[in-house]
Parts: sequence; C-alpha cells; structure tokens
Amino acid sequence: MHILITGASGFLGKHLVQKLLSGGHNLRLVTRKRCNIDQMLAQEPRVRIVEADLTKPETLQGILTGSEVVYNLAGILGQANITDDVYWQTNYQSTGNLLKLCVQEKTVRRFIHCSSAGVQGPIENPPADESFPYAPSNIYETTKAAAEKMVLEYQKKHNFPVVVLRPEFVYGPGDLHVLGLFKAIGSGRFVVFGDGSTWLHPTYIDDAVQACELALDNDAALGQVYIIAGERAVTVRELADQIADTLKVKRPRSVPMWIGRWAAVTLEEIGKAFSKEMPFNRARLKFFTQNRNFKIDKAHTELGYQPQFNLARGLASTVDWYKQEGYL
Repeated sequence: MHILITGASGFLGKHLVQKLLSGGHNLRLVTRKRCNIDQMLAQEPRVRIVEADLTKPETLQGILTGSEVVYNLAGILGQANITDDVYWQTNYQSTGNLLKLCVQEKTVRRFIHCSSAGVQGPIENPPADESFPYAPSNIYETTKAAAEKMVLEYQKKHNFPVVVLRPEFVYGPGDLHVLGLFKAIGSGRFVVFGDGSTWLHPTYIDDAVQACELALDNDAALGQVYIIAGERAVTVRELADQIADTLKVKRPRSVPMWIGRWAAVTLEEIGKAFSKEMPFNRARLKFFTQNRNFKIDKAHTELGYQPQFNLARGLASTVDWYKQEGYL
C-alpha cells in the first residue's frame, strides 16, 4: 500500500514509519526540511521524502502522487515561546490545507487524523468516552479540537473517508516531551501537590502505533472517533512513585496545593522578566492536578485495540532508553 505521512519526524511518526515499513508498505514522508528525517530512511527504497510546508498551500502540489492513505500526524505540542498564531497555523490551518488537497485530487481512500484526547479537556466525571463534549482548556487543545471538527465536517460534506484517533499521554523510547518529568523525579525535584489522587492515563508508544495500524484498513472505523489510551488510568501519586521505583530513587514527597499555586505564579513572573522558560508553571500544575482518564471500549470493540504494555513494563523500557541515550 502507498501511504503518505505528515509529522513523520515526530515521536509517534518515527515509530509508525518503522511499523509500516515492517508491514511492506511504500511511504511518502512529508517534512519541511529533509534533514529532519533519519538518514537511514533516506536510503530505504520504499521511502520517498517530500519537502513541503503544510502551512503553505503553494508547496503542496504533487505531494499526494500515488498515495492511497494519509496519516496526518503533524502538529505542535506545548513548547516554550510559541505564539497562539503558530499553534493555529500548525495544528489547524495545515490540516485544512491537506484536507482540501485530498478532496481535490480524489486519490486518497482513507485519511487517518491524529487528534488528542485533550480536546475534551479536564474530565469532570471520569472516565470519559467519545460522547463527552469538547472542552479544551489551553491553546494546544483548542487548536486540536478545531482541527478535529474540521476533519469530521469534511467527512460529512464531501463523503470523505476519515478516521480520527485521540491518543492520550503517549510516552516511551524516543520521547523527549516528558523527559523533564523523569529527570525531576530522578533528581528529587518533583513533588506531588495535594494528595496526588487525580487521574492520568499514560499510553505506551507501541500501543499508540498499534491503534494507528488498526485504523488502516478497518471499514467500520470510517467516520468514527476513537480514544486511544493505556490499559488503565493511574493516579498522579502512583505514576510518580512507579517512575521513582523504576529509577531506583526516593519517591516524591507531597506538599500542600497552595504552595503549588504560589510557586507556579511566582516562577511564571520570573520567567517573563528574564524571557526564560521556567521548569514549572500553571499549565504544568493543572496537568498534574486535573483528571484525565478515559474509556477505550469503543477502540477495543470496533478496532480490536488492546494495549500490550502495562505501566511497569512501559516505564522500564522508557528509562532504559533514556539511560542508553545519555538523557538520565
């Protein structure tokens, strides 16, 4: 099968590329700069690297040539000093440009869009399933929600074959986004605010890739949205303790919530004054003090999705990779 992948140089993209290559598929990898793609892939005969900027429609002509399936993984997640406009351009406008091109050329028979469970925001009455309303709480979630809605509107308006996947808190070898959490726990700098009883739902990278692959040729998935998460949700306290145990360090201490609020605001002001990203802010405080846990029943029933990695196994593999690469 001939497959085009945007965001192929990202965490999920790199793992998905290897999985699809092992399945015998031919891939077109869209990237702004050729150097973003591993040089080993550049030598792979079943891979073609296409330089294009999804935010600029004039660069996209011809990128779909021969592609039967599109995986839209491109996006930007929680980076410092990024304006709201960049989030809108990268997460929303680029998706619109790609959708328009797909509909015009009429060659793509399946568009698999990587959204985020974050489009539902913090969950007031957990666990949430796909029927819960959109309730984004930050610019990343807001732009991902808008892009997802647009994808589903294209499906209805143009009878365009789409599948929407909503991964949650994906981690594992190759990920640097949550590396800071592992470092903070390893150094003893991480603390649990309050009793740590709020919920998070980690998803190991191989399980997220499994869901992407299952969406490839399942006709029951067309027009559907699926939450993709790990085997079970865990409390912040359990996650922190298990990371500490895996690292073989002391488990994090607990501090009152008011200290967390004070520290977040204070560090944000210091960061603004010195134009520097601080290791802690209100967004990070919210992440660890709001419920985000989900049901995966629909993905299990309709896609056959079944997480293979429990938390202990996933953390062990992740820590091994961090140490091997010199990050820890």
